[in-house]
Amino acid sequence: MGIGLIDIDTKDCMMLRAHQSLNNKELSLRNKTMVDFYISVIKRYRKELLKLSTLIVADAYFSTSTFVNGIKKEGFSLISRFRDNACLFYVYTGPRTGKRDRPKTKDGKIDMKNLDLTRMEKMEMKDIEGTAYTLIAYSKALKCKVRLVIWQMPNGKKKLFFSTDTSLSGEEVLLYYRTRFQIEFCFRDAKAILVLWTARLAISGNSILLSMLRSHH
Repeated sequence: MGIGLIDIDTKDCMMLRAHQSLNNKELSLRNKTMVDFYISVIKRYRKELLKLSTLIVADAYFSTSTFVNGIKKEGFSLISRFRDNACLFYVYTGPRTGKRDRPKTKDGKIDMKNLDLTRMEKMEMKDIEGTAYTLIAYSKALKCKVRLVIWQMPNGKKKLFFSTDTSLSGEEVLLYYRTRFQIEFCFRDAKAILVLWTARLAISGNSILLSMLRSHH
């Protein structure tokens, strides 16, 4: 498992941590899943990481309620990608009923083949092919609201990106996710280094991301 620090402005990546992932036997002995292990690593370095960023960028493997809730408890938000068959809903924005039961949250399932463009905003992204839309949606899998980006490519296929930090714009979500691939090169260059180390940097603003790379057994 690798954790890298990405500068949004320069697209540079710096490796912060490299951890040997547990194999299935070790996970079984500890009664943990691989996602539990990843959360434990983030928790271990929580104080150091929060000084750098509250945003974690990771691939679709991490788009689960277990991981999202686990890092949320530690003060982090996730930027990631949903699988193509993700169950997503429009968010109800009408008046409250006044009843004591739980307020209505969902307002119809999002049909990716028949998008209601009146309920989303078209994004102005000059450096991508196709069309992208954004809205606040509700994720059934994550059980929370997300900032959703629907990228419709020229071939008609759609890719779904999101952030659990709904204050981010759709443009930010897509831009931040696309920088995730920098860690692949970063990890490749650093994987021969066995010493774990911590970068201590003075950082301001939201220009820094923490990016995760999972190990493949």
